[in-house]
Amino acid sequence: MDSAIAKVADAGLSSLFQAMFDTLTPNFLQSLGFLFGGVEGEAHKLKETLSRIQALLNDAEARQIKDESVRLWLRELKDAAYDAEDIVDEVEYQVLLRPKIEGAQMQTRKRKLTDSVSDFASSSSSNLKLGPRIKEIRERLEEIERRSNHLHLKAMLESERLVPGKRHPTSSIIDESIVFGREADREKVVGLLTSDDDSSAANSGIQVVPICGMGGLGKTTLAQLAYKDERVVKHFEVKVWIYVSEDFDLMRLTRAIAESVVPGSNPHLTNLDAIQVSIMEALKEKRFLLVLDDVWTEDFDDWHKLMFGARGSRILVTTRSRRVSSNMGTVTTHFLQGLSYDDCWSLFKRRAFVDGDSDANPDLVKIGKEIVNKCNGLPLAVKTLGGLLCSVVDVVRWEKILKSEIWDLPEERNDILPALRLSYHHLPPHLKRCFAYCACLINKGWDGVGGNELILKWMAQGFIQPKKGTSEQMEDIGMEYLADLVSRSLLNCEEDEDTDEGLCYTMHDLTHDLARSVLGADFWKIGDEKLHGNNAEKARYMSDVCFDGTSYSFDDFYCLKNLRALSLFQTENIPAALFIKLRHIRTLYLDECYITELPESIGDLLQLRCLHLSYCTPIERLPKSTTRLYNLQTLVLKSCGELVEVPESIGDLLQLRYLDLSHCTNIERLPESTTRLYNLQTLILRSCQKLVEVPESIGDLLQLRYLDLSGMKIERLPESTTRLYNLQTLDLSECWGLVELPSDLSNLVNLRHLSNPSLVSILSRIGTLKGLQTLGHFNVGKEIGRGINELKDLIHLRGYLCISELENVVNVEEAKEAQLKTKQKIDCLELQWKCDSVESRQEGIEEEVLNALEPHTNLKELEIEGYCGVRFPTWLGDSSFSKLTHVRLRKCRCRLLPPFGRLPSLQHLTLNDLHELKKVGREFYGDGTMTGFPPLEKLSFDSMPDLEELSGLESDIRHIREIVISNCTKLSLSSLRYLTSLSRLEIRDCSNITSLGNGLQHLTSLQSLVIAYCPELTSLTCLPKGLQRLLLKRCPKIHSLPEEPSTTLSHLRISMFPNITSLPNGLQHLTSLQSLEIVYCPELTSLTNVDLPATLDDGLGNSNYSNPTCLPKGLQKLTLEYCPKISSLPEELLTTLRSLYIKKCPLLEEKYLVVAEGGNGYRCKISDIPNITFEGYYYKGVGWFG
Repeated sequence: MDSAIAKVADAGLSSLFQAMFDTLTPNFLQSLGFLFGGVEGEAHKLKETLSRIQALLNDAEARQIKDESVRLWLRELKDAAYDAEDIVDEVEYQVLLRPKIEGAQMQTRKRKLTDSVSDFASSSSSNLKLGPRIKEIRERLEEIERRSNHLHLKAMLESERLVPGKRHPTSSIIDESIVFGREADREKVVGLLTSDDDSSAANSGIQVVPICGMGGLGKTTLAQLAYKDERVVKHFEVKVWIYVSEDFDLMRLTRAIAESVVPGSNPHLTNLDAIQVSIMEALKEKRFLLVLDDVWTEDFDDWHKLMFGARGSRILVTTRSRRVSSNMGTVTTHFLQGLSYDDCWSLFKRRAFVDGDSDANPDLVKIGKEIVNKCNGLPLAVKTLGGLLCSVVDVVRWEKILKSEIWDLPEERNDILPALRLSYHHLPPHLKRCFAYCACLINKGWDGVGGNELILKWMAQGFIQPKKGTSEQMEDIGMEYLADLVSRSLLNCEEDEDTDEGLCYTMHDLTHDLARSVLGADFWKIGDEKLHGNNAEKARYMSDVCFDGTSYSFDDFYCLKNLRALSLFQTENIPAALFIKLRHIRTLYLDECYITELPESIGDLLQLRCLHLSYCTPIERLPKSTTRLYNLQTLVLKSCGELVEVPESIGDLLQLRYLDLSHCTNIERLPESTTRLYNLQTLILRSCQKLVEVPESIGDLLQLRYLDLSGMKIERLPESTTRLYNLQTLDLSECWGLVELPSDLSNLVNLRHLSNPSLVSILSRIGTLKGLQTLGHFNVGKEIGRGINELKDLIHLRGYLCISELENVVNVEEAKEAQLKTKQKIDCLELQWKCDSVESRQEGIEEEVLNALEPHTNLKELEIEGYCGVRFPTWLGDSSFSKLTHVRLRKCRCRLLPPFGRLPSLQHLTLNDLHELKKVGREFYGDGTMTGFPPLEKLSFDSMPDLEELSGLESDIRHIREIVISNCTKLSLSSLRYLTSLSRLEIRDCSNITSLGNGLQHLTSLQSLVIAYCPELTSLTCLPKGLQRLLLKRCPKIHSLPEEPSTTLSHLRISMFPNITSLPNGLQHLTSLQSLEIVYCPELTSLTNVDLPATLDDGLGNSNYSNPTCLPKGLQKLTLEYCPKISSLPEELLTTLRSLYIKKCPLLEEKYLVVAEGGNGYRCKISDIPNITFEGYYYKGVGWFG
């Protein structure tokens, strides 16, 4: 670990220094002098010292990789800087306390009373000894500064900073025999390079093809593969490979091109124009391929001057930066992903084993596969670790590599950390601390973390720096930080429905290792004290600690006196001493803790900025001292179900920016002081169901940007809400009792997201909110200000939009004014007419309205409900809707369907409650010029009682995978016989069906069949032979299964047969059945078929094989639910089953369960089945059984 710590000892020191400068402003120092005499001068001297040292940091950072003395100097400086920051924080706290003290003193004079607060004010400076402490840390820093003279460090600007640890130059030469798993990537890139489509190219006709990904993924390798591909060699008359790296020197790169394309070029020419002219002349009318490997510069003008060659020429760029790829690329960036496990294993074998032969070393294969899994798809890691083990047959050495972290590997043969570290060194100072801290916030192998949570924690640690000369909020700056880290491939952004933003952030395991190595001694892991040595006092961050079933003691924490972040899970108590000992904590997370109260000593955490108490259900109140946390920015009390009140003086937390009280279901009121939180930007009161009103003065929260009142039982919003000029998100979803809104919400000019299905019926003139991006529902009204033309100026609408009560549109011109066709970012649209007002509608108007509501062709999902026009408009079914994947028609009175077969991307089509439709004919599939429904996966017919015929299945949708037929009482199943690709069929509520006929036996690909609520169905003959899953639900007349043995059926579920007393005949023929579920068969008394012959052929020619049950011998899993009359299980099953699940079967519970000794729970008499569950009583498992 020491070597890794040393390599990156700076850990964002420049950012730390800058944060202290931003605090020690002239106004701040003046306030300090007013409060505490003599302190101002010392603080000013400290600022000067910090300024001198900061000037040396760029040089020190560049030299630390190779100079151990510089590394040691930086390490010492970092410790001192942390201590200085703690003191500055304490000083800042005293300045924040000033208004509170002055207010208390004013009240004292009025009342002519003594107040303990004034005593606190007069004594605080002497108690904290601020002056001497500032002087002490200043002298300590000055001593460190003096030692820099011996290191010959010099002041250096950021622009002069050299990036250490550069890569070795690359070339186009590659050994393809050691490349695995890049065939598809090569095809994609070669296609982009050789394509004749120059429509997206610049005026010169030259396209730029970017390859982007994190360090070590193989971007250079992929570029080399494409460069050497025969198709590329034939396509381009001239090719040049240039390694760019961090130094994008235009003259150097231009000379390199000239050296390759201009015969006899002089490498010492200094006239850029002359060199470029000679290149242009040499490449005149020639297709030219230029590879720029490892580009870092984001300056468009720099690389644009390298666009040489005739139309059709290409520039192939490899980069780690998404910004570079976005700035340079003229085609879609090819984002390179990690290798598959199999490809990684192939690469590892080639590197680690002699001639790639692993068979000779079986003992090493298991270890090797674990090593490969650890690499998480990163080829560089696989290659490096395989190389370290090349020809090594010692198991001990292999296990050592497996257990090693990347920073512990031999430096001279470790290419992983240097390659990743290069990305770190390219980070600006303000991002270095944010990135390193992510190692504490994002856990390997866990779900990602929401962006909002990351930003709040960065803010709590003081990592987000305000931009000088702007009023940009820290939260917005934090979003820029996140985007920057994603752009640099150091964080990954993924969709996640569990976060408020719908996104989460993750790290590749090795990038996580890099961040962890950057933290070095700043990070402490409980339980690894031997690893850390005597560095407890240097630790600032630590791993999450869960007290569930562990032997952790709070005594383990008390040595970490400089700790800045603490996360505890599932602890039952918090000792008061914890917060007294660990007084520098800035972020405190207590999650799912069973505590009833917090100690008053929490008020001693003067630097606390983030207090997170999620799911601490028993806690009823917060200590009064909580309101002394004047630095607090974030307070989360989510799902503290027993919390009955918020401190009355919460308004004293003037730095609070984020307050989350969601699911605090016992809070009945908010203190009036809440509206004094003038810096509050986010207020979440989601599902506070006893909180029935919002404070009347909520409009005083002028900085509020996010207000979530969803799930509350409020009836009105205060009139002052209209003063929330900065509000961007107003969530009133599930506020079903809301009947009154302020008279004019048009003042909310910054509102972007408005959510509530019922809100728009009481909201007028929504068109004035021109910045609106999310609306959700829009109910069309007849009154002025509620017409559909209110959507006209909402050009930024995106995502989901439902327009309901369209029967109120009586003027087609208003529908045209809505201009849905111009709203490119709406990807899910619902258009609804009320089905109960058909008689009052104007004839013909609906067809014109629907035609006028044509959306943009970017639409992905469309639902139309209650439409009663005779025909559908031509746009519905137009092939220009190339992104439309889901369509649903519901309660529409139509006799002909649109030509959905023309939609080239349609995957799911649902037809529901189309009562007048009798036939689905050829017009449904298209015009015959193309095969209908090329990608269609699922087709549903639901509640269509008049539907009699499906024609055209034999040619147009025979490739479909899934069909659902529900409540179609006149439809024959015979037409399904042509669907030879069908893998799943569901038939529900079809009272006309008495048998399945022989059509299903032609469905050779059918794997899953669901038959439910078919009361007249009596036979299951002619099932397809490849069927694997059969689900039968409430089909009371089925008494037998097919007698012909099935060799494929592995899962059978029999559900809701209330009258059967014995299982259907034929179960014994299902020789492949592994799983049987029997649910809600209240009259079923036995699993034994009494009509079964005593002897059976076991399938192996043994005619005397005895099986007293009607169940097949190979059954592995049995589920019985709500079968109260079954009293026992066949003895044979108890020795062959692998999994048994019993629920609500009292006779079985009585037979097989007995009370355990001591009366604590139950034990089971069945011993041979490895996985047993008696729901609510008993569980035994040895691993999941599918």
